[in-house]
Amino acid sequence: MPRSESILLVDGDHVVRQRCRELLESAGYMVFESPGAMHARMFLRTITPAAVVLESELPDGQGAEVLRFVKSELAMRQLPVVLMSASAEAPDAVDLAAGVLHKPFSPEQLVAAVRSVCGVPPAPPPATPA
Repeated sequence: MPRSESILLVDGDHVVRQRCRELLESAGYMVFESPGAMHARMFLRTITPAAVVLESELPDGQGAEVLRFVKSELAMRQLPVVLMSASAEAPDAVDLAAGVLHKPFSPEQLVAAVRSVCGVPPAPPPATPA
């Protein structure tokens, strides 16, 4: 996968952002981080990534607000968004998202979700010795 595949990672928790960033970078993605809804909207007005990974509960608003912003902008309507949620219930605006990850999720689930929304098939399982 080319390094030009960029992801905007939006989460208010620095530790979560750092871990997700490490996982996505190790899978070959270039990752931009945003700590909240306002910063994410400002970022998206200037740069359009291949996908957005977005926490549903942000310190300065709801992930659903950012998701609705993305889908309301003609230039970004096709931008895939994966919602992350710590709630067992479906997050708000889930119908607009390309996918949902319920926390806690595994590293493999995060990478698989991003690959899926970016149109990259999942990595094959490792070969077992004969």
